[in-house]
Amino acid sequence: MSYFASACLRIIGDGVNPELYSDALRIMPDKAWKKGDVYCLKHDGRMARRNTGLWMYSSKLEIPPFDPDLHAKEILRVFSGKATVFEEIKKRDEVKISVIIDWGISHGTYYLDRQLLKDILALGVDDIGCCFVGIDENE
Repeated sequence: MSYFASACLRIIGDGVNPELYSDALRIMPDKAWKKGDVYCLKHDGRMARRNTGLWMYSSKLEIPPFDPDLHAKEILRVFSGKATVFEEIKKRDEVKISVIIDWGISHGTYYLDRQLLKDILALGVDDIGCCFVGIDENE
């Protein structure tokens, strides 16, 4: 397994309207769909329907860096000044807006910068999720 770091902002919920959010935020998502959209299952090719909606934008930093703070700062930079839009989205649709930070490396302990976390919450997101994974270098 290789080292990784990433961060994304996602809007999830049954009322997700990807086109409206892209227009309002002036940002194109990396992944987006509405609840009920049909898609093909990778493992057997059958068709299925989405259980909920998603609009997701991921940090665009090249890997390395493996520093999750840098990826979180990129999300903060891209969505800075969008708090009013987020509030309008949440009032209009029943959705949740989250920032997710992922980090995987073989050693060490990592602590996210407290001020960075405060700044992300000040964007108007509902929460921040973190997934820090220790990787066995022998795998």
